[in-house]
Amino acid sequence: GRVRVADFGLAWTGAEVPDNAPTERRALDDATTLDAEAPLTETGAVLGTLAYMAPEQYRASAPSVAADIFSFCVSLHRALYGRLPYDTDSPALYRARALAGEVVPAGRGAAVPGWLRAVVLRGLAVKPEERWGSMAELVAALRRPEVAPQRRRGVLLGVAGLGVAGVALGLALVGGDAREGQGACAAPEVGLAGIWDGPTRERLGRRVRATSAPADPSRLWRSVDRLLDLYADRWLLERTRACQVGSSGGEAPLAGPLECLDRGREQLAAVVQQLDGAAIDAESAVLAVTGLPAPELCREAPPGALVATAEPHRRRQALAAAKAIARASADVDVGRLAAARSGVAETLEIAEAIASPALAAEAELTRGRIERAERHNDAARATLERARARIHGAPEHRALELRALIQLIDVVGVGQGELTEAEALAVEARALADELGDPPLLEAYLENNLARVLRAHGRLEAASAGYLDAYALLRQVLGDSAPETIATRANLGVVQSLLGEPEAVAILEHALEQQLSVLGEDHPRTPAILRNLGNALGRRGAYVRAEAVLRRAAELRAAIGGDNSPELAGDLISLARVLRGQERLEDADAALRRAAEIFAAAGEPRSSALDSERRALDAALARAGAA
Repeated sequence: GRVRVADFGLAWTGAEVPDNAPTERRALDDATTLDAEAPLTETGAVLGTLAYMAPEQYRASAPSVAADIFSFCVSLHRALYGRLPYDTDSPALYRARALAGEVVPAGRGAAVPGWLRAVVLRGLAVKPEERWGSMAELVAALRRPEVAPQRRRGVLLGVAGLGVAGVALGLALVGGDAREGQGACAAPEVGLAGIWDGPTRERLGRRVRATSAPADPSRLWRSVDRLLDLYADRWLLERTRACQVGSSGGEAPLAGPLECLDRGREQLAAVVQQLDGAAIDAESAVLAVTGLPAPELCREAPPGALVATAEPHRRRQALAAAKAIARASADVDVGRLAAARSGVAETLEIAEAIASPALAAEAELTRGRIERAERHNDAARATLERARARIHGAPEHRALELRALIQLIDVVGVGQGELTEAEALAVEARALADELGDPPLLEAYLENNLARVLRAHGRLEAASAGYLDAYALLRQVLGDSAPETIATRANLGVVQSLLGEPEAVAILEHALEQQLSVLGEDHPRTPAILRNLGNALGRRGAYVRAEAVLRRAAELRAAIGGDNSPELAGDLISLARVLRGQERLEDADAALRRAAEIFAAAGEPRSSALDSERRALDAALARAGAA
């Protein structure tokens, strides 16, 4: 199979590597703390996440959908009333009021209707179970039919059809002139209408369910639908945050985060278009949506403008190129590499015409992903180095250069097997991150990808520390329920298991719990986490439970990817190892034979793990025969 390469984001690892001896461990529970004393700006906008944190997050509880709804309603309260719900310049007092549920009164003459205030207050409830059950339920309340259309106009501006993605940032217009002058933030087109809304959901659902594939198309659709809703929720939250934080004091919203979010919207549109086009395999479809760049990146280190000019013609060309590169990125995600190359070439041509080194660098980053997916690692390295050289030293493009370095670490360290050079690149990347003010998400991606390199080279203690750092940063910014956080916790659990650490099982169990809660059993990473959990249990000698977990992994894998998925062969190899541990040698032999058949049917080379387990099993069979 091809290498799956995320867009400068988290490298997901699930392959088996040999066990190593236990060593010193770091306590996971000490990995992250919540900063309850984050400073406030003069206007009351919190620098960091304090103002948007749900009360349970102050107590270090795992974030959830309920916490995301609380955060959204904080932004909505600020949009409607022009202030935060616990209005104070004291971080300690803000926290105390949030924990007590003491929302500031609306005040006389407030233009916000009572029904809308009730919707917001429910979203700000102290207890998670008392809030809206989902973003869709919250949106339904904002669209309540018994309210006169003219009173709902501001809330519904930009709504197209059904679903959470229909909420536009016309929310700030409720009550007449409460938040006029917001520019792009007040325009209906800033929402996701026509990209991910009711009509799009219905059309895409029919299309996906009608496909013929080795896997159950209904499973594919459930996972895609859930993922697109999750991404839409996150995008809308970040758009609201960017508009309201950036426009405090009556000033215009910050252009950098808004342009960054607009690019994310283009990438979402491109992925949806891909799913609505020709048939693609289930795993590619789901992972394409999972791999969309985190909207939260736009909050901390938005990239510089692709074209630093207001000239209309050049701006139009730049926007066309941005759409082309978004399509190319989506093509890479679903394995259409020839089409992706065409999009890159189109973008580079425009970049040369309008003299935009940043746009050219964006195109080169995508070309690097293509070459990495094709395992052309030398070419990928040269491409990424060229991308970096185009923008090196430009302060406005430091975040883009950091992205290039993050990709290079994977290509050099894993693709080319050069540990020392990858570590040197990481030193450069950390220095650049320091110049950017230590943006936590980019730092998390950096630490995660370096940890993957260290793991590949057998440096398990260092890899564990890197994954732990990445997990702490992701949990701090995104919460426990974000796909990126779940993936990194699973990566950490794998390395902890290889080190023989007893908490590895608990780490993987928590990752599995979050995976099932957020992404469901139909997501391709669910059987991967199950396999890793089964391996961890097997290493602890819990063979009966390990067998049950691994059989569940194989069952889900076949349902998602078909009976001849190479990943299914990996599940069977792990199952054979556990069966051998129980001295059920004939059952183990059957599992290995089936794994070999799958590799042969898929045209895949036999894996070293298969050969290693076959030798171990043959030795066990020989001993049993001699006895």
